[in-house]
Amino acid sequence: MLFGFTKKQIFGWWLLTTGAKVTLGIWLFGHMGWDLPW
Repeated sequence: MLFGFTKKQIFGWWLLTTGAKVTLGIWLFGHMGWDLPW
């Protein structure tokens, strides 16, 4: 195991960081005044 982490913890961190990047990306797009398809 990587640094004693369980797969559930690694997946949780991956989900958190990915979600944060996506949210930041959408926020930046919105502030640049670009029209999003949704």
